[in-house]
Amino acid sequence: CGSRSRICVARVAFGAAVVRRMRGLLLSCALISFAHGLLPPWWILNGVKPQGPPEDMGSYTIVTFSQEQQERFAIDAHGEVKDKEKFQKALTTLKESKTPKSPRYGLKEPEYPHFQI
Repeated sequence: CGSRSRICVARVAFGAAVVRRMRGLLLSCALISFAHGLLPPWWILNGVKPQGPPEDMGSYTIVTFSQEQQERFAIDAHGEVKDKEKFQKALTTLKESKTPKSPRYGLKEPEYPHFQI
């Protein structure tokens, strides 16, 4: 840069600031888009298999939920939540039923011979 070293330093500093700002904006956009639809549906995240009949949409088919699942989770046939409180309670119950009760994560405790002295 020669005699214009101050200008070069200012340009480099400005460029670095722009890069930092753009990186922050990109990260924010990525987090927002991640939170708004890039996650799998709730039933996949929670291990629930839709048990209703497949619905033909013309060029593709979609899964649906059985009447029993709709009542249990307070959802419609496509898995959209209708009653959030009942839905959260059903998910909590489901997760508790999958949580191992044993500190050994569901493994049987080893059996030791009983000795009498």
